[in-house]
Amino acid sequence: MILEAMNPETRICQNCKDKFTVEPEDFVFYEKIAVPPPTFCPDCRRQRRFSFRNERTFYKRSCDLCRKDVISLYSADAPFPVYCNPCWYSDQWDPESFGVDYDPSKTFFAQFRDLLKRVPRPALIGSNNVDSPYVNYSMNLKNCYLLNCCESCEQSGYSDRAFYSKEIFDCFGVINSEFCYENNQGFKNFHVKYEANCENMLDSTAVYNCRNGSNCIGCINLRNQKYHYLNQPISKDEYDKKAEELGSYAATVQLKKEVRELSLRVPHRFAEITLSTNSDGNELAEAKNCHYCFFIRGAENLKYAYFGSNLKDGYDFNFADNSELIYESSNIEKNYNEMFSLTCWLASNVTYSDLCQSSMDMFGCVGVRSKQYDILNKRYSKEEYEALKAKIVSDMKANPYVDVRGRVYGYGEFFPPEISPFAYNETIAQDHFPLTKEVAVAHGYRWRDAETRAYAITATASVLPGHIKEVPDAITNDVVGCAHKGECVHQCSTAFRITAQELQFYRQMNIPLPRLCPNCRYYERLAERNPMQLWERVCQCGGKRSENGNYQNTTGHFHGADHCGNQFRSPYTPGRLETIYCEQCYNSEIA
Repeated sequence: MILEAMNPETRICQNCKDKFTVEPEDFVFYEKIAVPPPTFCPDCRRQRRFSFRNERTFYKRSCDLCRKDVISLYSADAPFPVYCNPCWYSDQWDPESFGVDYDPSKTFFAQFRDLLKRVPRPALIGSNNVDSPYVNYSMNLKNCYLLNCCESCEQSGYSDRAFYSKEIFDCFGVINSEFCYENNQGFKNFHVKYEANCENMLDSTAVYNCRNGSNCIGCINLRNQKYHYLNQPISKDEYDKKAEELGSYAATVQLKKEVRELSLRVPHRFAEITLSTNSDGNELAEAKNCHYCFFIRGAENLKYAYFGSNLKDGYDFNFADNSELIYESSNIEKNYNEMFSLTCWLASNVTYSDLCQSSMDMFGCVGVRSKQYDILNKRYSKEEYEALKAKIVSDMKANPYVDVRGRVYGYGEFFPPEISPFAYNETIAQDHFPLTKEVAVAHGYRWRDAETRAYAITATASVLPGHIKEVPDAITNDVVGCAHKGECVHQCSTAFRITAQELQFYRQMNIPLPRLCPNCRYYERLAERNPMQLWERVCQCGGKRSENGNYQNTTGHFHGADHCGNQFRSPYTPGRLETIYCEQCYNSEIA
């Protein structure tokens, strides 16, 4: 048993050197799973896990088994074998053939690193994807292009975390939606463009936090309304005219500017949390006792969790579904009691392992499928497994791995960053914790320099037709120069093409051609979302109006003419210009 004082403890992160607090309930969880408290702060723990997940960087290479050409997460010079997915899941190779004896004279992480370099890895993560070569962490896709972490979508492109949707482009977090463009967190929307946090919207453009409406343009916080423009009612003829104008790039840019101005004149709910109790974070639904959690649906007793559904009892994990008792892990599906592991599915009692599926009682394994009692990919009896596992844990505590920066990784810490099979700028860590090459290398991460591009650009963003109706079919033959010209921090590809499928979609939706490459569009979308962090805030309702004077309340609130005293944790950074209301004050205004 791990005995700790049941009081909050302030510690110093051995990575960033900032202070962080271990709460009494944290000690209870660590004792439950028999691990020591972490030595990295929550943000550094998340950054480290994110550096092991490549979602959007693809390479062309050949399978190291069948030699066929394949799209892969790994470049041709990767230090380990890479198999196409049919070969990796076949019986043509045996993961246990790479098994090795544990060597107590070496640190466990050094031995795991050596094993990682020898065991074949699948080119992509996914299954049952048809005519969708550039997709990853996805399943049941059809005719899709550059979708990541998606399920059951058709004829869609350039989107992330979309489920059961059709004909969507440049979207994030959409569910049960069709014909949507640049949607950020949408549910059951149809024919909606430039949307954020809306539900059941129809034929609408540039709408934010709206519900059960139709034919709205540039609106925020509306409920059960139709034919509105900038939150004001308009006639059907006026709506039709304005909707037609939005096929123009200039008109769309102007509308987005007007909506940003409107957003400063209306209240915003402190966080997107629905049907949840005793929980904080953002984008939570049906959560109970979940804290510092983001993009979580249907969960109980979580902390520091990111992106997942149907979960119970876990700390410090991301990208998980239908699992229980999880700690410091990533890419999880239908697992029980998983710690310090990656991309394991249908597994239980798995520790410090990677790519293990349908297996039980794994420690330090890579790519093992349908096995039990393996350590470093070598099979043992139950008694041998338990005894050797206990010895390794003891050795990890007595002889921890120490990296070049002096950071100590004993039992209870996630993998050191240099073990990651990816360079830092290939992973989502760069999306959420952007670093320069110099800083990344100094912190122990690898970096991959961008390949030299020499595209023969035939159309620049400045000369593209202003209205979608003016675009000729021949645009699909052009190489379009990205407006950022590679001068941004978005890993700009500098050029892109408009496919025939896209052009048809833009015409049908009356959308002007994009001026940015898919990478830059992705980062622009990312910037529109609140960060996955929380700040202590106080409701800005000052009684009859907001404390900044930007919004006049339309009804009386529970606190009367006095300033609301409700406090909360919010993803809105202090100092931002939006007016942030607590749940009670927001609901009083937004009926």
